[in-house]
Amino acid sequence: MDDVNAKTVLQRYLQTGRDALLWKLEGLSEYDVRRPMVTSGTNLLGIVKHTASVEAGYFGEVFDRPFAEPLPWIAADAEDNADMWATLEESPESIIGLYHRVWANSDATIAALPLDAPGVVPWWPGERGKVTLQQILVHMIAETHRHAGHADIVRELIDGSAGLRADNSNLPEGDRAWWESYRRRLETVALSTREGVDDPTVTDPANYRALWENEFVRVLEYDDVPGAETSPHDHPNSVMVTLSGFDRRLSSGGRESDVSLPRGKAVWLPAQRHSGTNTGETPTHTILVELKGAAAGTALGASLGPQDL
Repeated sequence: MDDVNAKTVLQRYLQTGRDALLWKLEGLSEYDVRRPMVTSGTNLLGIVKHTASVEAGYFGEVFDRPFAEPLPWIAADAEDNADMWATLEESPESIIGLYHRVWANSDATIAALPLDAPGVVPWWPGERGKVTLQQILVHMIAETHRHAGHADIVRELIDGSAGLRADNSNLPEGDRAWWESYRRRLETVALSTREGVDDPTVTDPANYRALWENEFVRVLEYDDVPGAETSPHDHPNSVMVTLSGFDRRLSSGGRESDVSLPRGKAVWLPAQRHSGTNTGETPTHTILVELKGAAAGTALGASLGPQDL
């Protein structure tokens, strides 16, 4: 492949990443493009600001063709992570506009130099800092697509939107019910691998069914018949709502607790491990809203049975 064709291929992959990154902002409010969606604060507008800043340096300063505009958020005296979020003075339009201007400067550098043109990355140590245009093109393709992947996840956390491109999602054509069933299947497989934790949908799948979940809660439905027994299993901190009368004997570590609740009662179920027997004369039907993450708690053996809210 000659120099011109190789450049064309590399630049196409770079542009695909750029376009994917900006597409993830489309249709969102200013609040949503600024929202920090994970513990590290990663947000869509910050990803664009960071990627634009990085590209400005690699196709600018590295080849002695500096980007004309100052980027104070990447200066040596800038506060930590200043390039990973936009201040109120930095509008979404201004950050997107900056990225487009960076593209133009980068594309001019790519057009002007051969692929073996030498450059120096001052922030890479020693001999590693001696690079070529081809190496930097590959580096920026990887960098841009990495951050486009971050944007994929952040956008899905915001409104559920996912996919490779506007014209090709590259995902199965399942409806919402299909995706919910698929995710529950994966969650069940994952839960079955946890050491020391027995998930009730795995230990007693005929009785416990996962109805819905997100990153914060999982909703289970439980039903049985008089005399039915469950295997030992674990519950995180949960809210239980009885859809029928609830008469059970809960057992754990040699302890027993008899519980009787009317239909339509909401109770708090602290994290615990137990097995249960329907001691009533009617079927049991309940809904459990399990907390996830740090709010899930740990079944340490002290709790057995529900508590009033």
